[in-house]
Amino acid sequence: MTTATDHPNLTETERTLLRQASAWFDDRRDEFTDDLLDWVAVPSVSDTAKAAPGAPYGPDVARMFDVAAARAHDFGLGSVNRDGHALEVRFEGVADDGQAGAASLLGDISLVSHLDVVPAGQGWTFEPFKPFARDGFVVGRGSSDNKTGALIDLYLLRFLKERRFTPRHALHILYGGAEETSLDDMRWYVEHVGTPHQAVITDSPFPANNAQKGHLTIRLTLPAGDVLAGLDAGVAPNAVPGRAAVVWPGVDTAVVQAAVNALDDTDLRSRISVEPAAGSAASAGATITVQGVSGHAAFPDGTRNAIVLLAQALLALDGTLHVLSDADHRAAEAIATLFASPYADGTPIAYEDDESGRTTQNLGVARPNAAAGTVELTVDIRYAVTQDGAAIEQALAGELDRFGGRIDDVDRSAPFFVPKDDQRLQTLLSAYNDVLDVHEEPNAMGGGTHARVIPGALNFGPGFGAHTYADGTPIAHHPGFLPEGRGSAHGADEWTSIEDAKIAFLIYLIGITRLDATLDA
Repeated sequence: MTTATDHPNLTETERTLLRQASAWFDDRRDEFTDDLLDWVAVPSVSDTAKAAPGAPYGPDVARMFDVAAARAHDFGLGSVNRDGHALEVRFEGVADDGQAGAASLLGDISLVSHLDVVPAGQGWTFEPFKPFARDGFVVGRGSSDNKTGALIDLYLLRFLKERRFTPRHALHILYGGAEETSLDDMRWYVEHVGTPHQAVITDSPFPANNAQKGHLTIRLTLPAGDVLAGLDAGVAPNAVPGRAAVVWPGVDTAVVQAAVNALDDTDLRSRISVEPAAGSAASAGATITVQGVSGHAAFPDGTRNAIVLLAQALLALDGTLHVLSDADHRAAEAIATLFASPYADGTPIAYEDDESGRTTQNLGVARPNAAAGTVELTVDIRYAVTQDGAAIEQALAGELDRFGGRIDDVDRSAPFFVPKDDQRLQTLLSAYNDVLDVHEEPNAMGGGTHARVIPGALNFGPGFGAHTYADGTPIAHHPGFLPEGRGSAHGADEWTSIEDAKIAFLIYLIGITRLDATLDA
């Protein structure tokens, strides 16, 4: 990172503040890491099936709220639990007498994050909820998405409080508990508590995000035979499945293995394993397992969808074995045809625009229904902001009809868009550019944040992605003990960088203090 003296576009006051904040964070780096380990150790998967009074998203999210509230109290910050839907942390400023200030007269600036995580999924090298720190990185489910961002918010308010900063606006944090599943946490908050005067979502890419694709979660049914009607794979629609397996009854394991060995596709061949089905002789059935590469549905580059790979494997093997039932062959063909490309290439859904890029799709979940002779699939589609969501549904329904399938249910979320010249957005963008001494523009993404349900919200970090400094050096740090590309948000071996957290902390400091100074001015 450039040094504080290298920031020509910062004021002298900001340069001094940045130097102080950098040293302050370094003095507390180990404490930050320990806090993050404590937070990641809580398996806070949102689960409404386990709802209880005061815990609408289950006991683990409720426990995570308690952990965060206790840490806020340690830092001298007040908190309010909003019936288990959201946790507020409040900083009203510090007056000369040491008491809370009256900054709330201008309304609040709320940093919005979430403390729920996606399920662990499969394919981990390490225990997902037994996090560890190594070489300046923390590995564990939720470390990247989004407990690091959530903890940065808390440390930012702690720093401002310790410096006796007096903001023009009340500074709050809103922690949600159902961002990964429904966004119902902040829907509830807006309806029952109210819309923040200005929400800043800290669960997105830097430098500043001004466009988010529309989102469809589509549940559909395909007729299937004995093999695919038993398919149970995937953990969430927005996570690319990393493993899929089926039992193929009535086939000889050795014969299937020989067919695998004869496949021309070496990559597919390397991903398939064959073993006798549980409780059967080798000649009475085989379990076919395929390994993919998990990751976030909105960022599919580098991932490999295991459900799609399994369908492709069954079709390839049946080219030799000729024993797959017509129903299974048709279902496998549907999956391999419609969902092979994460960008829907070759289907009527494929689309791209300048504002938000390419539409993506992810076949994230498959659940068996052997009694009905079907497999139930859930597809996550992130569509470009100028694309028609209803037309996507119509096109997919037409494609499914060719294979005897149908759409059962659709959850819809409209695209999010803020003009690039919005003054609030430009204030945050300038903070990123001035702290790092770069010249970046706002970006678009397929991921959906709480900005979809909080009117007037802005999206601001903390992810650096592939962004670089002016000399081309990557901003983000990567762990040397994991293969390149492994450990993404929603993927196995999810990780985060503490040094990246520090850089984001400094950008947030300048961005939020500038926004506080200019908003409502």
